[in-house]
Amino acid sequence: MLMTLAKIFGAAAIVLFALTLMNFALKWTYRNYPNYFKKHPKYAKVHLALMKPFVKMHKWVGIGTVAAMDAHIVLAFLSEDEFNISGIATAVLLLSQMFIGMYGAWAKPKGKTWLIIHRIVAFCAIAALMVHGILTD
Repeated sequence: MLMTLAKIFGAAAIVLFALTLMNFALKWTYRNYPNYFKKHPKYAKVHLALMKPFVKMHKWVGIGTVAAMDAHIVLAFLSEDEFNISGIATAVLLLSQMFIGMYGAWAKPKGKTWLIIHRIVAFCAIAALMVHGILTD
């Protein structure tokens, strides 16, 4: 029962993490394909309408990702009484991701170094999450 709940929270963390990544994906496509959007204003309008809620909710969905991950860790530990090294690595990356994002949101540092690190950690977290999924199932 606990492991089933752990898997549900793990899946929720994956879905929420994917939603946080949509913030980057939508902004990236809009920045890197301006000519396409100029030629197709209807698509630009739809793209911007889709992008707005993702940008607005990014911070809160990221926090939800970490909360779902925390529940996943607790339930998985209670059901198996051991930690998984790939899960620990993924958790460290996702927590780092959250703290870097919080730093950028609240400290508002000059420059984009924190944002570059935030993005690099996100791609590392994707890889760690994939490895964790493969090794634990």
